[in-house]
Amino acid sequence: MASGIACPLERDEPSSKRGATRAATACRPDAAPNGGAVSSSSPRPRVVGPVRDRRTFGALRREGTRHRSGPVTVTALRDPAAGGARVAYAVGRAVGGAVDRNRVRRRLRAIVRDTNLAPGAYLVAVSAPAAQLPFHELAAHVEKACSP
Repeated sequence: MASGIACPLERDEPSSKRGATRAATACRPDAAPNGGAVSSSSPRPRVVGPVRDRRTFGALRREGTRHRSGPVTVTALRDPAAGGARVAYAVGRAVGGAVDRNRVRRRLRAIVRDTNLAPGAYLVAVSAPAAQLPFHELAAHVEKACSP
């Protein structure tokens, strides 16, 4: 049965708008042959967990070591027994409105993901000038403040 559809629907599949959209998305010529799944041979980004518990924030405050570079201050509590790095971000209202603060927080997350952090807990705090810095300068400040 010849039709103009590149990837015709199976007979058992219901004909609906949602089904047609799903079939069209799955049959795109630029879609990956394995269904869009990431292959295991590709490099995986580093997983950096969040700091959420009160005990860790208290330990960062009491025992953490602070390093500063420009508008970035990193408080680090290194723990070789920890499974990996856990990071919290402090972006105050002085940085700007909600949109500006969220943009800075997203940039910091991207920078920290690409930074090689030792296992432990970290608090990355920024002041107002961080919002105006270009990405590469902000990354340089974060990397300098994270280095022991």
